[in-house]
Amino acid sequence: PRPRPSIALSNTVGRFADQIIATQSATQTITVGNVGDAVLSLGSIVISGANAADFSFMNGATAPCSRDGQLLNPGATCQVLLGFNPSTFGTKAARLHLPSDALNAVTVNAVELSGIGIAAPVPQVSLLTTAIGFGNAVLAGGAAPQSIVLTNTGTAPLLITSIIAL
Repeated sequence: PRPRPSIALSNTVGRFADQIIATQSATQTITVGNVGDAVLSLGSIVISGANAADFSFMNGATAPCSRDGQLLNPGATCQVLLGFNPSTFGTKAARLHLPSDALNAVTVNAVELSGIGIAAPVPQVSLLTTAIGFGNAVLAGGAAPQSIVLTNTGTAPLLITSIIAL
């Protein structure tokens, strides 16, 4: 039989961890390989879909795939580094397209990308008691101590720098 290129991807799903809106995720790497016995021609690599703008190509691969297309010899690999930076809340989805002349390119030509944009954690104060009464107190004699319970019901640590009685 005639030699043919065959494409292999390290994964076909790129699921990113939940990410705070307007912050960059950790990088995910997709390794593209030619497991055939002829030179593989990769076309232009693109990200498309409704939320394509929330996913991006990242730099730093040791053997980067050219986004403008390239040739891969049999046994050779290259890497596509991806990031997720959601612009709004909610589930985001896109697709990384890897067109090629591989025999199996019909079934192995894309990576489904997904992630969820979440709000930044914030502290929130909740007071169990919102007002206290000391009744009639004798001047210089003081009154019985009163308690106010403050609870952080938020999703981030609460820093209290001072407490002032007015």
